[in-house]
Amino acid sequence: MWLQESKFNIRLGGNNYIDCPVLVQFQKTPLFSLVRSDDGYLAINFEVYDARRTKLASVARNNIYVVKGATDAYALDGDADRVTLIERASGTMLAEVKKRAAAAPAELEVTLSTYLPNGARLEMGPDSTNLGGIISRNNTIKGSAVGIQIG
Repeated sequence: MWLQESKFNIRLGGNNYIDCPVLVQFQKTPLFSLVRSDDGYLAINFEVYDARRTKLASVARNNIYVVKGATDAYALDGDADRVTLIERASGTMLAEVKKRAAAAPAELEVTLSTYLPNGARLEMGPDSTNLGGIISRNNTIKGSAVGIQIG
């Protein structure tokens, strides 16, 4: 059984989120959700969109699922501790979820390049988050109800 999680340590876009139930929220909608299994396994869920705001992939419980019709344009790569979504034409990494040893000392480490519902680009690279020219890196957000509020 998977339960909503509130106690965790995640590295997302070069920043650390500790016990922050809503990592990033656009207007009043959380962009990520976290769940934990009975055996202690932490997982993240989120969506990946292109510039036209078309969904390319869904991340569900740390697994990436490419949307039907987009599989020719996007590839998956990874191993037991890491999964990556790559645009085939450019080789650009759009999403990566690291877990277990690959994420240490965090429980999960997430990198993401996507678009928000308003069309703004959200870059959450391995070392920093960039939204609208504002760069955030190596911050720790702990115990806040919402880590980053957008809009």
